[in-house]
Amino acid sequence: MRLPEPWLSLFSLGLWPLSPDSAVSFDPNEAEAYAHAHSEKAVWDAALDPQRKLIEQLDEVLAHGTMLEALRFMNSEYAIDLNSSMYLLLDRIGASNEYPGADAVSRWYATNLHIFANLMRLITSPDDRVLVIYGQGHAKLLRSFIKGSPDLQFIDPLTVLK
Repeated sequence: MRLPEPWLSLFSLGLWPLSPDSAVSFDPNEAEAYAHAHSEKAVWDAALDPQRKLIEQLDEVLAHGTMLEALRFMNSEYAIDLNSSMYLLLDRIGASNEYPGADAVSRWYATNLHIFANLMRLITSPDDRVLVIYGQGHAKLLRSFIKGSPDLQFIDPLTVLK
C-alpha cells in the first residue's frame, strides 16, 4: 500500500476526548433509566445482547487465535452488523412522544457524521489516500458514509489483513 508523503502525518478525526458538556456523544443512560422505569428492561437487555455475544466471540478468538485473526473477526461484516444492531434495538425504547432510545442513537449518528466531516476536511486532492483507524463500533456508519460518497473509494480492511 502506497501512502502519500509525508506518510507519518497523523490526524485525529474524532471528537476525543469528548468533554462532559459536548453536544455530540453517545450516552444511553437516559434510555436505560427510562427502560427500567417503564417496564422496558427486556428491550434494554435485548439491545445489549449483541454486545455481549460479540465480546464472548472476540474473547474466544483471542484465547485460541492470533491478533491478526482478532482484527479479521472485528472487521468482518458479521461482527460489524452484530455490534451495530444494538443501536436499532436501543432505538425502540420509549413510548408516546418520549424517545430516549432514538435520542441516544441520534447522538451516535451525529458523532459519526462529525467524524466523517473531519475526514472529508483532510482530503484536499483526488489523489489523497486516508487510512482511518477507529473503534469497531463506528465501522458500520463510517463505511456507509464513505461508500455513499461519490468521490471516495472504500477499501475493505480484510483485503489487507492477510
